[in-house]
Amino acid sequence: MVYGVRQRNKQTKMAIEKSWLVLALLLINKDRGLNNSYKLMRILEWGFRVSDSKKILDEIKVGHYAEYEIINGIHYYTLTQEGAKFIGQEYDMALNSLLIKYPERMDVISSLFESFPLVKE
Repeated sequence: MVYGVRQRNKQTKMAIEKSWLVLALLLINKDRGLNNSYKLMRILEWGFRVSDSKKILDEIKVGHYAEYEIINGIHYYTLTQEGAKFIGQEYDMALNSLLIKYPERMDVISSLFESFPLVKE
């Protein structure tokens, strides 16, 4: 029984981490003013209480979900095809997870997800 609970907790944690990654990618895609590491970290930490936003930004680079350039020590991101594909794959799961975890942010979350054009494969 304890194993089942631990497994469920691990799956839930992985789902919310993927959701945070999708959220960061949607922010990058939504507005040129939100595509830098400073603003992304601020939004993730203050707006969504993400404790390790640096890990999310590192995953964006490792997964090649966004290209980036460094200007004055700040990373500026541009969504790649890989990033768009990842959003498409995780879209429903991320939307549901974020709406459950952050019901008070429903309007912001809905706006971000609605602004992303889903491509049906």
